[in-house]
Amino acid sequence: MSDDDSTEHAVRRATGPTVRLGRPPASTPPPAPLPMTELPTERASVVAPAPRASQPISLTTPAHALLHDEAERTRHFSAFGLSLAVSATIAIPLLPGRLVPTILMIAGAVIAMAALGYLNHRARDPETFRGPAIDLAWYLSTLAATMAIPYYGPSSGVSVITVVGIYFTGLGESRRVAIAVWATSALVEAALAGLVISGAMADPGVLAFDHLTPLEGLVLQLQLQVVLLAALLLSRRSRRTTTNAIAALERAVRTIAAREALLDEARADLARALDASGPGRFSEQVLGAYRLGALLGRGGMGEVYEATHITSGAPAAVKVLTRNAIGEASLVRRFLRELHTAAAIESPHVVRVLEVGEAPIPYLAMERLRGSDLAELLRRRGTLTPAEVIDLTRQVGAGISAAAAAGVVHRDLKPQNVFLEGTTWKVLDFGVAKLAVHDDSTQGLVVGTPAYMAPEQARGGEVDRRTDLYALAALVYRAITGRAPFAGKDAAATLFEVVHHMPHRPSRLAPVPEDVDAVLAIGLAKQPDDRFATASQLTIALDAAFERALPEGLRQKARALLQQHPWTT
Repeated sequence: MSDDDSTEHAVRRATGPTVRLGRPPASTPPPAPLPMTELPTERASVVAPAPRASQPISLTTPAHALLHDEAERTRHFSAFGLSLAVSATIAIPLLPGRLVPTILMIAGAVIAMAALGYLNHRARDPETFRGPAIDLAWYLSTLAATMAIPYYGPSSGVSVITVVGIYFTGLGESRRVAIAVWATSALVEAALAGLVISGAMADPGVLAFDHLTPLEGLVLQLQLQVVLLAALLLSRRSRRTTTNAIAALERAVRTIAAREALLDEARADLARALDASGPGRFSEQVLGAYRLGALLGRGGMGEVYEATHITSGAPAAVKVLTRNAIGEASLVRRFLRELHTAAAIESPHVVRVLEVGEAPIPYLAMERLRGSDLAELLRRRGTLTPAEVIDLTRQVGAGISAAAAAGVVHRDLKPQNVFLEGTTWKVLDFGVAKLAVHDDSTQGLVVGTPAYMAPEQARGGEVDRRTDLYALAALVYRAITGRAPFAGKDAAATLFEVVHHMPHRPSRLAPVPEDVDAVLAIGLAKQPDDRFATASQLTIALDAAFERALPEGLRQKARALLQQHPWTT
């Protein structure tokens, strides 16, 4: 990549897509509408209430979709089976059945009505339509159907009912039940037919076929066994084909959604790049020891220029306030605070400050970085490898830990504010950082980028180092899945999601172990006390998770957290 083509950031996005929202009144209980945005370029909006439980349930996986389909089919099948059992019971006194087969027929009808009635009841709630009780009910209903074979006869049309039962259960979730139903039907049919064909007993059925020779009876029985087996194999193949089709559609939808999110982000960056192209109002001016050149970037509060040291010629990047911001006393105070905040942090993983000055205007000279930020990297590649994600977590974690040691909370950690130069990740832009000491420069405001804000930050509450740790976990989520944790239709909607919901399960969006889900469930916990205490803990846990070796204690903690706030479906 050439110098001209490389992205030269060095804290060039002072407040770019960052939003500032008024703090909601303390007396307002959640889920209250979030306040309107204060940015003049954004339209004010109000967040709608959370969806109620009565709304349709989203189908998030192929198995989930098929489970709902199975429950719906069961309702219709059980209703048909109940009517069949009732009609068969009513017909018994009108047919010349023998005593023992008649008793078996009545017992089978009773068992069928009980089992099918239970299935019909349970099928009304697809979310609970699984488990041993459901499996037993399916088996009993099939066993009841086979009890009709002695009554009507092994060569009668009653075997068609078992064929339907085998195919229907074969389409279901449990392969064990499908095989058990087929085996029971096939064995009962074969055993009874074998006794009749061999002459060990007379055909007990109402529809007896005594005129058939043993060879003819054997051929018919073999054909029936082939039909029963074919019903099982075809049903299982149909289920597998349907599952694969749904999975392919699911992957396509996710890919489109991820590409749309990346495209929106690329448009925003392109707009900022076009806005910052060419010379700026301070180009060719000298501030301190640096001569300013072309404008590299512009945000809502600051502008960043490429610069060179007037003596050594060393490259640098100089940040100054925009023309509009200079007239706002609060923005000037915030910028002055950023100058001293950035200068106080010493870490190879935080952009290095070269010079700070306040005359003739406040300015901040920093090292000039060449490479790309995480947003640009993910636009090109989609996701990072596990090793790259762990390296990102470790290095960015070291940067925010150094800031925390200096009493600074970044508050706007996002893909555009972490930069890869060579093999080193650096944290940029402390424009909305908060000092650990009393700091009222943003009091009453919610500052940061909604998709990566911690819940307490989105509420306008107190923030500390754990707020940045949440944002680091959000960056990990983005690097693993290729999409931000939250993406509402506007800033207020996104903040509502941050406060009240969890994002989609990472392992449903990317091929990662379930242990990674557990780590991110802790890292993105709604309460600061439930998160990892340090960036090092997050890195170590993530490394273990990719190896499927996460400590059981962390898995249990994640399960407990997800009981309170489950992944979004």
